[in-house]
Amino acid sequence: MKLKLLLLITLLLSVFVSCKKDSTNEDNNGGNTPEIPQQVEEDLSFVRVLESKTFKKSGLSSFDDIIMVYKYDGNKLIGKERYVNGIIKYEYVDFEYTNLSSTWIYRFYSNNATSEAICHAEYTDNSFRHIKYEEGIYSNGNTSKSYYEFDGNKTMGQKHFTNDRLTQETFNYQWDSLKCTCTTHFYDTATGNVRGINEHVMSYLDDTYSRPTNVFLKSISYFSDGSEHISITETFNQYEGKKIVNTKSYENGVLREEYKDYVYDRNRCSFKQLLYDTNGQLIFEGEGYTIYYNP
Repeated sequence: MKLKLLLLITLLLSVFVSCKKDSTNEDNNGGNTPEIPQQVEEDLSFVRVLESKTFKKSGLSSFDDIIMVYKYDGNKLIGKERYVNGIIKYEYVDFEYTNLSSTWIYRFYSNNATSEAICHAEYTDNSFRHIKYEEGIYSNGNTSKSYYEFDGNKTMGQKHFTNDRLTQETFNYQWDSLKCTCTTHFYDTATGNVRGINEHVMSYLDDTYSRPTNVFLKSISYFSDGSEHISITETFNQYEGKKIVNTKSYENGVLREEYKDYVYDRNRCSFKQLLYDTNGQLIFEGEGYTIYYNP
């Protein structure tokens, strides 16, 4: 559950996030990537993160201390690191930017071995937060490619490929003011059959689409024996201005994860994390902090 919520939050803050574009600049260039980055004015206070950490206070011993560290040059990400119990697990290094494109090295560590991927991304504008194309070439020969479609501020579609085989796509975006619905299909790379479906309903605080207030997710998994599993996750976020102050996530109607008691000191906030079992009983109590990047 903890991993699911973190992945969901990451998805919302990186993929479904949109931003204001200079349509005149784009139209004059035939819809291609402009040679001069578009000028984007957008309030990203308490969105981009410099450092975050969650750590155990009491409860199950299987939960880890996790630290994420980000580095920026203006709007440009130039470094990223993930540590688990003090040991680095992966890092993004050696960023190079040319107009609205970037390349970097993704280096990951496992079982005393190091692997790498050469990555490339193309961005929609000079906020450098919204990627329209991304690819990775891994040291083991595997490749990954992702495509994203936008309509002004809004995401309209995405596709993900591994070794040129479609593994995931999100489509049928329907927008109604600050509310969005869409569907994700997950594919078996060997057969091409659908092995899972996610149905999303998301509401946002404002038209930056970077601060979700309510996220509904219905997940359907299909198994080889013909059976299926359905789960429903719903997450509620509360804000004071642009600052998040509470998060509750329910799975099949049972509270499973909660972030509360936020305390802000300029661009740093601390909070408590509570995890519950499928019966709603508290099984883990942790703490954490986030340091935001507000240049």
